[in-house]
Amino acid sequence: MKAPHLLKISALSLAMFGSQVFATDWQPASTDQLVQLPANIIEHRIEQDFQTSPMATRMSQLEQQLRDKAVVIGDLAAQVEQLEGEAKQAAEFELINEKSTYLDLMEENHTLRMQSTIKRRDLYNKVLNSVRSQSNQLPPADVVELQRVRQDAEARMEQTIARMTQTNNNLFGNRSAQDEQFANNVSLIEQGEQAIRNHPANQSPIINGESVTTEDYLRSLLIDSGKELAILDQEALLLSQMATLVALDADNLKYTISYGDNPQPNARSTDSTVTRSASLFF
Repeated sequence: MKAPHLLKISALSLAMFGSQVFATDWQPASTDQLVQLPANIIEHRIEQDFQTSPMATRMSQLEQQLRDKAVVIGDLAAQVEQLEGEAKQAAEFELINEKSTYLDLMEENHTLRMQSTIKRRDLYNKVLNSVRSQSNQLPPADVVELQRVRQDAEARMEQTIARMTQTNNNLFGNRSAQDEQFANNVSLIEQGEQAIRNHPANQSPIINGESVTTEDYLRSLLIDSGKELAILDQEALLLSQMATLVALDADNLKYTISYGDNPQPNARSTDSTVTRSASLFF
């Protein structure tokens, strides 16, 4: 029984984490598409694209596999505590094998999380640069003309309201039906403008309860991406430490099978045959 165990454990020690990771893909919306969206919708669109991607599907599968594998590892660890001898060694080998598979799954999941976070960061950066570029451009001549016409129309309307109100007050002391209709229309226009300002699709993004510009909002998303990447770097170190511990467990089990639980070197005898024989001659 020892020989098969030794062969398996040696192979496990040499190739424990040599499995290749095949990352699935995610193609986010283009920068041009995202720039056209309201700032508070950009992140939602990116997340929507991600959730329908093969990458997100694979990550969901990995999360479920990790949960299932954690249950198996817990059960095996409990069994090891109850067993002795060769049965315990067999259970320990199975536990090491399951931990190795678990770490392979975690490594793949971590790689996909890193890839998705980097894609988000790069996408936020591209959108931010595009927004900055647009804000630095002068508006086209036709847009400038339309803005001027609108401002002139608003000024004339205000002047007309003031003039008609003053005339009616001077001549009649009260308001005619036309005055009432005109005032009602003005009220409706003001309500329409208020509704436009308060429309969800026209709202500024909110950070910590405060309205911010599109550029500030995108900078916040970039900062969050940087923080997430830093956490992923820490997790990579933890994964490396966990892999080292599993490899050490495999080595320790191999030594236990070969040399016993507490191998101690045989004491070398200091009794000399020559010394013992001297009394035969002296």
